Amino acid sequence: MELAKDHGKRNKWLACLFLLIGFCATGIATWREKIQIDDERSSQFNLRADEARHGIEQQVNAYADVLWGLRAQFVTHPELSRPAFRQAIESLNLEQRLPGIQAAGFTRTVASQALPQFEAAMLRDMAGNDAGYPPPAVSPVVESRDAFIVQYLEPISKNRGGAWFDQSTDPKMDAAIRQARDTGLWTTSGRVSLTTEPDNMKAIILFMPIYRGGAIPALLEERREKFAGAVFVAIRVDEMMRRVLGAGLLDELHIDIHQMDMVSGAPYQLDDHNFIFDSGKYQADSAGNAADGGRADRAIPAAAALQRTLMLNPGASSWQLNVSARPAFMRHSRDWLPALVAFAGIVASMMVFFVARMLDLARRASDARTRAAESSLREKEQQLAEITASIDEILWRFSFPDGKLVYVSRAVERVYGRSREDFYANPHLWLQCMHAADRGDMLALTENIAETRHKTLQYRITRPDGEVRWICLEAYFIAGATPGEARVDAIGTDVTQQHRLKESLRRSNLALRAIHDCETVIRNADNEHAMLQGICDVVVTAGYRMAWAGIVNGSGSIVPAGIAG
Repeated sequence: MELAKDHGKRNKWLACLFLLIGFCATGIATWREKIQIDDERSSQFNLRADEARHGIEQQVNAYADVLWGLRAQFVTHPELSRPAFRQAIESLNLEQRLPGIQAAGFTRTVASQALPQFEAAMLRDMAGNDAGYPPPAVSPVVESRDAFIVQYLEPISKNRGGAWFDQSTDPKMDAAIRQARDTGLWTTSGRVSLTTEPDNMKAIILFMPIYRGGAIPALLEERREKFAGAVFVAIRVDEMMRRVLGAGLLDELHIDIHQMDMVSGAPYQLDDHNFIFDSGKYQADSAGNAADGGRADRAIPAAAALQRTLMLNPGASSWQLNVSARPAFMRHSRDWLPALVAFAGIVASMMVFFVARMLDLARRASDARTRAAESSLREKEQQLAEITASIDEILWRFSFPDGKLVYVSRAVERVYGRSREDFYANPHLWLQCMHAADRGDMLALTENIAETRHKTLQYRITRPDGEVRWICLEAYFIAGATPGEARVDAIGTDVTQQHRLKESLRRSNLALRAIHDCETVIRNADNEHAMLQGICDVVVTAGYRMAWAGIVNGSGSIVPAGIAG
């Protein structure tokens, strides 16, 4: 009896021990699952935040490409007329290609004492055809400093209120223009109000400096002295962000963007004065309770949300993106799984095996998602490789200043007749392929590219089969994030056919000029010998190395009658 009692007691303690072991195993399993879910949630959040940053950066750079195109117009045609500017804007088809563009224009810097002469010049320019612009009247007028006057603005039909506006009177526009002038890079203004029709709206403005002479001066004093104005595009920032981010990201993440540059000598703080975009307004607008132009409160407390701060550098400006998770994002997480594991452990300690199995399946699912993401990334990389391989231009990337080849596109094989692997294996092969007479120009380019920032060069290459081809190279210097780090990106285009056509045209023109001048000599010659000598002189003068003419006499011999060269 005592033995049975002791055995039962021992089984009881053993059952308690198994239960305790089950509780411990359940607790450990629950803790591990919670950590895994938190890690997975954090990874997904970081992925979504990076996706938002990349989308914004890509869209802003697309707007900056418009500025580069407008700048090229003014570099090519320093006195670009109003109709030519309008034609350039219409040819870009901006409203269809890029979301949110409100206007594009040109701002000219005008000394305060020269404003009357500027207005008079604009009156003369618009005489007989105002192109829809209001009469030139700079507003507001600040006599203590130079003005930045909006001289061209398109489409003028919905932006008439912005024509002749002095952008130096707006602190954010003024700071952005001066930053662009001093750095030689494009900048952003921060969130500003535009005078548009039918209603005013909030926007950001991208500015690109224009200098007299076209090139960007190397010294700050020269940049300020030669600064002629800036081309700009105004973007309806809320519309742009909503289209770029999409409803999915805006439902899952709270995103606010602030511009972290200097204005009036003081750094921006994270407040209503320097914010560019706040997705809380969009989320509140969706619920129908946000005030026009206001900023809505965050949907969840900052301390309870996944948060991340990202930096974005559009041109010479600096943006700070503050990203936090909203309830819609949190609902995607599998928060119910730890509770299920705990319940299964409490019900029976023997379910530990099944809990472990479930954890293993969860890990496999996580691995499968990771593999799917990696497969998607490889597919996108393959698509990019196919795109670069399908274009005729050669894309180059070199590290600077060591000149090491970092990347070359597949098009190099068609143009140079050598494989990409040959160029990677021999860092100097690209220079060895170049015609010896052109290498000096290339070496000069590599020495000066850091100062010029951009260089165009035409040179010859020799293929393995002996064929000589002409290449037009556009090289761009890209400064790194830290001193001493930089790269050179270049685009090479095979212009052999254009060069041959140009040379053929030159020879044809040379022959035509010689024929025309020979007709004059024939018409004015007094005798046959004078005529032939004159023809020889004309041919040599036209560019040929030597000319000779003779007359066949009665005996069949040729008697020299004219020679030159």
